[in-house]
Amino acid sequence: MPPMQIKHLIPTLVALLLLQVGCGPSNEFVPPPPPTVTVSEPMVRDVTSYMTFTGQTAPLETVDVRSRVSGFLKSVEYTDGDRVEAGDLLYVIDQEPFIAALNAATASLRSSTAERDLQKALLERLTDAIQRGAGSQVELLETQARYDGTLAAVDKANAELDKARLDLGYTEIQAAMGGRLSRNLVSQGNLVNANETLLTTLIELEPIRVYFEVNERDLVRMIKRERDEGHERRREDIVVELELTDGSRFEETGLLDFVDNTVDARTGTMKIRATFPNERHVLVPGLFVRVMIPMTTAESVLVPEIALQRDVVGSYALVVDEKGIVQRRDVELGAKDGKDRVIASGLDSSERVIVNGLQRAQPGNPVQAVQAGS
Repeated sequence: MPPMQIKHLIPTLVALLLLQVGCGPSNEFVPPPPPTVTVSEPMVRDVTSYMTFTGQTAPLETVDVRSRVSGFLKSVEYTDGDRVEAGDLLYVIDQEPFIAALNAATASLRSSTAERDLQKALLERLTDAIQRGAGSQVELLETQARYDGTLAAVDKANAELDKARLDLGYTEIQAAMGGRLSRNLVSQGNLVNANETLLTTLIELEPIRVYFEVNERDLVRMIKRERDEGHERRREDIVVELELTDGSRFEETGLLDFVDNTVDARTGTMKIRATFPNERHVLVPGLFVRVMIPMTTAESVLVPEIALQRDVVGSYALVVDEKGIVQRRDVELGAKDGKDRVIASGLDSSERVIVNGLQRAQPGNPVQAVQAGS
């Protein structure tokens, strides 16, 4: 074909090609369907939350066992760590010096009594003689004074005898109460000084006390809560629970039995005490424990913990509105109850909360909501 004919055919071919392209199927963009998420309405139920504090156990009573007389320790009548009852014999101090002192006091009383009886007889004879006109008033006064002195001597001898008996009794040191003994601190044969030498310690383990401190914020919260509920519980009605250092719960519950009358200005806390039964002696003094005061909240709103997210603003949940659009709800969290979390504010019980597929949901974007369990 000549070049001139080819030149004239090119526009025709281009037109034919454009006509074929224009008659083909159109290439339109089809958006993907909204992502699928699982939603669930918040649960509403009564929840028991706890106010928690760090506490320490202490014995109901503590007695430092000391001797009331000085002497050499003759015997120890118990084994370290024994459980004893009130009146049980614990120690014996060497009694021989005290027996001798008792005998001397007895003899002194006899001597004083004999002297008193003699002066009494002389006074009676002199009184009779004066009545007959055979004696002097001066001699009567002197005899009366000697007789009065013997009365005082007898009283003194009686007091010394009583003290000697007490001192002899104090040589046997007994348990002042029932409880558990610590180890013996003085070996047999050592000198014990009256009211100074510590022999052992006796504590009462049943029941047992727990002391803890409540800060100002929690204290005000407790007071407001009681008043908001329209009543104020008596202190003796407030139940307290314990959690031990291994994470286990103590088997018995206790009751508050002491609240201090003022807040310590240095620490901003108030000291509180609770008493717990301890029949099995699981608790011993000095343990650190977690004190838990239950605070029941009626009709709390709860969502699964996995439905909550956190950022720099705070905690929030994602919900799906009636148009299928994801919305953010900033919430205030309450206590944890198992796998659920109490929502103190920010979320209504009728809203559909996203519990699964959070990574596919963005606030303002549409989603396809599927009810949990369907």
